[in-house]
Amino acid sequence: RVLQAVLREMDYLARWGGEEFAVILPATTLRDARRAAQRCLEAVANHNFEYDHEPVTVTVSLGLSEVVPGDEFDVVIRRADEALYLSKAAGRNCGHFHSGDDFLALDSP
Repeated sequence: RVLQAVLREMDYLARWGGEEFAVILPATTLRDARRAAQRCLEAVANHNFEYDHEPVTVTVSLGLSEVVPGDEFDVVIRRADEALYLSKAAGRNCGHFHSGDDFLALDSP
């Protein structure tokens, strides 16, 4: 619900694995997807999660990949997954994306 609140109606949010979600942002540039990812990070960081009436800290690691002409589905997913694991290795609560040439931090210029 926290993620859905900061996404557009046209965006698709789905559980991808046990603790992973996939978000598809149709008709979105990589620049705008990076902004959406930053909104997701901030929304989770600022939300007051509780379990059994006790506060719980939740972090987010993000991996973004843009679909470019000629991409196969598995290539797009692999780039996003590799970016995700870079974020996890970087200490979590951050994001990485594939620039077309290399992986960069979400907040890179």
